[in-house]
Amino acid sequence: MKFPLYFLFLSLTFFGLTPVKAQSGISLTVEPTITLNRGLNTVDIMLQNDTQEDFKGTLFLKLPKELTSIVGEQISVHIDAGKKRFIALRLTTVALSSLKKKQLNLELRNLDQKMVLQRTVQLDVPEKRSVFIQDVSPLQYFRQVGDSIHVKLQVVNNGTTDEQVNILFSSPDRIGDRNFKAMPISLRSGQDSLLQFSFVVERYMLNLAQYTVRITGIYSNSDVFGNASILFSNISSDRNFQKMFRVESNETVYSRNFVDFQVNNPFDSRSMYYLRSEGAYRLGDGKLRYSFSGTQFGDFGSNPNINSTFVEFEQGQMQATLGNIQESDEISIYGRGAKVAYWNEDKTNKVSAGFIEKSNDLLGFYNNGSLGFSAFSRLMLGAQEDGRKAYDGQVVYSKDNSDSTRSFLFANTFDLLPKDYDKNLKLTGFIGGGLYSSFANDVRTNATQPSGAFGLKANGRIDKWSYSSDNFFSTGYYTGNRRGVFQLMERISRNIGKGNYSLGYSYFEYSPEFVSKYFNTFKSTNSRVDVSINIPVSSFFNWNMQPYWSKESGQFLLNNQVSNLTSRSLQFMSSVNLRSRSYKHNLYLTTEAGLISVEDELKDKFVFRGNFSYGYKGLGLFGTYQRGAFQVYELINSIRLGREDEDRFTVGASYSGAFFRRKFVWSANSSASFAPISGNGYATNVNGSYRVATNTMVTSSLQYTYTKGPTGYDYSYSNFRIGVRQNLKGKNLDLPTEKTGNMKVFCFYDNNNNNVFDAGDEIADSFNFTVRNVLFITNRKGHATFNKMPYGEYALFFPMRNGYQGVTKRVEINSSSLLVEVPLQKIAIVKGSITINFDPNLSMEVDLNLDGYKIMAEDDQGRSFEVKSSQTGDFEFNLPQGEYTFYVDVASIPANMFINFNQQKMSVEVSKSYTLEPFVIDVKAKKVEVKRFGVR
Repeated sequence: MKFPLYFLFLSLTFFGLTPVKAQSGISLTVEPTITLNRGLNTVDIMLQNDTQEDFKGTLFLKLPKELTSIVGEQISVHIDAGKKRFIALRLTTVALSSLKKKQLNLELRNLDQKMVLQRTVQLDVPEKRSVFIQDVSPLQYFRQVGDSIHVKLQVVNNGTTDEQVNILFSSPDRIGDRNFKAMPISLRSGQDSLLQFSFVVERYMLNLAQYTVRITGIYSNSDVFGNASILFSNISSDRNFQKMFRVESNETVYSRNFVDFQVNNPFDSRSMYYLRSEGAYRLGDGKLRYSFSGTQFGDFGSNPNINSTFVEFEQGQMQATLGNIQESDEISIYGRGAKVAYWNEDKTNKVSAGFIEKSNDLLGFYNNGSLGFSAFSRLMLGAQEDGRKAYDGQVVYSKDNSDSTRSFLFANTFDLLPKDYDKNLKLTGFIGGGLYSSFANDVRTNATQPSGAFGLKANGRIDKWSYSSDNFFSTGYYTGNRRGVFQLMERISRNIGKGNYSLGYSYFEYSPEFVSKYFNTFKSTNSRVDVSINIPVSSFFNWNMQPYWSKESGQFLLNNQVSNLTSRSLQFMSSVNLRSRSYKHNLYLTTEAGLISVEDELKDKFVFRGNFSYGYKGLGLFGTYQRGAFQVYELINSIRLGREDEDRFTVGASYSGAFFRRKFVWSANSSASFAPISGNGYATNVNGSYRVATNTMVTSSLQYTYTKGPTGYDYSYSNFRIGVRQNLKGKNLDLPTEKTGNMKVFCFYDNNNNNVFDAGDEIADSFNFTVRNVLFITNRKGHATFNKMPYGEYALFFPMRNGYQGVTKRVEINSSSLLVEVPLQKIAIVKGSITINFDPNLSMEVDLNLDGYKIMAEDDQGRSFEVKSSQTGDFEFNLPQGEYTFYVDVASIPANMFINFNQQKMSVEVSKSYTLEPFVIDVKAKKVEVKRFGVR
């Protein structure tokens, strides 16, 4: 007997169940540690009586106050002699986090309350995060501006940890700030909280098909634990189809079409007037765009300066532009003239050409003679088309009267690799050239000089490495922007973990040459090697550092003499971006320090500069500090003047805010800079704007600066500006054109059932109906309008209300306006059913489902109504008064089924209920083959 008992003891110990046996012969077995979960938990206890007598007593549960026993804390115990008894404790709790490291005590006492045995059970609460959000908002509709809408949300913590969470209420359709409420709350384990947020219905909200409030729950570490969306339907009486489905959230603040008029110092002799306007409109089958910018100095008697002004018309695959034209690629072109362009249907190939006179002033009031002209053309092939070789070619002829030169340029950019050769490699080549000549006698060399340029770009990936290479060479007389350039730019990078590491080398040599002797030739070079390391330490902390070595040499004018100078520097640049977990605080720091040497002038000069910026809501703080000069000319000037470059720094602050539900927006900033060499400066700016109407905004700004030079000379400047911006109506011209019309619906209670609004009838105000599932409500006159509806068919549904119902209508929008009169009539209820006559022995196999059969009702005026049967075969009509014929639409009857008696006529009066005889559908009989047997 000893071996089995010893084996039982080892088994119980191995499985974590240690029996406790009292001297009285009573033992208790329970797990030493139990794991608690939210809800109901079970603890199994085994009591054993090894004595020869029955045991009676009480088991006492000593529980923490956060733990509750369903069976009570005192359990009567009766164990027969030599028997066992099992007890299941049912424990429940909601505040799990408060039970960590606590224990449950069990005490067994006899009838005399004498302690028989006791046991301690440790409570284990695992870490579990579980918070969810649930919408409990009441059903609400948008009816009119000024209505209050209440959003209610229940947040429940089902986890075992106490949580600090943020609940964000937002809507992408809201003008201005996207987040219009953020609520931080603390939730203990097992706790729930009811949040309420209210907002007022604004005019733009009633234009939307529906208004969506999105709710996001975020833990303290920015992990998202839940999302919810609440949709509010509009039932306003005046709706615009285009605004419902093509709303731009910022259209009342910024617009593609606008007029902006501003005045500087309106009560001063220094007055200056600005007028800007932009617009895009449809003109016939084409698109018309324009831009206007004019400036008037002083009195209106003087000539205005008009620039950046053009008119552009596009139709089909062609485009024409007249006015100020700007082209910027291999050569910069700006002036007044004309340009035309043509492209294919998918816009992958495009050709353009133009002619401009070199003048910023469109009307030429401020030009003393012509500055010259340019003629240009451009061909683009394969643009915006994946996998196709692209080509960009340019030809430009230019005459420049400012330096008496002519130039001709051709430039070609093209892909070098075949189509779809390697998606991880892009190789682009460049070949350009031209002629450069002078038509004056003041030339340094030959009057005509040829030129050329070559380039090669490569971008690609090899495994985890990315690389880029941009190389370019042009001769000194090259007629493009990059004249006399030798350029090498190489970089290779790779991501390791969260960080990005790259190594780069660049060499840049600039040595342009000019035909005219009035332009001096010069040469400068710059080479640099750098290592860039970007490490996002966390989602709120990013660190970037870049050590680099550079060498710069060039020609500088010192003491009226040209000197060649060379500088070398070894520097370390670092930047840190830090933001708070609530996204409200943002700090940005940059520092740059190193050693700079100037050949034969200065050796290892230490320099340092840094700046910071901090933002919190509308508040911004910024500052800079610099010790030493980073530019060669500054170093040389301080050496020549015998003045050591002293420290300089700048500090400033800005603040912005809004009032009256963001109708009035303002901002202000102020800064001060201190530099012993250049002097001290102070500046202040205040800006404000007030939206007086949906598309009208008044703007103003005040600027003041004060400078105190090192020589004692003081200078101040002030400027006050006020203006008005008026947004103009417009629409997205990239959308296809479509004809639209307006529909007005008039609803009335037709009490005499003659379908005409006459004596005895009433206007149906506040009656709800739908057009293509868009809700409407009639106004006090019984009207509802739906404007800018694309041509087509629309279904209007009028549900039963107060005993009245309108007949569902299908209307066709094919004109500019349409009036729909809807008589709402009291109804009668007509019920009926469908049955199938089926004999398993004789009938063919068919579908015996009763739902989906279409039943029709036609009155003596030719109006028809239809319903469908339910799964039980029942159907119900809501009909106005009249004489009706009811029948089953034979098109809805399946094959091998038919109906013999398919018409029932009935006279229907309002406010009464009727029941039709069942419609019986028969099933075709099987074909039975009869065989006859006989005796031969």
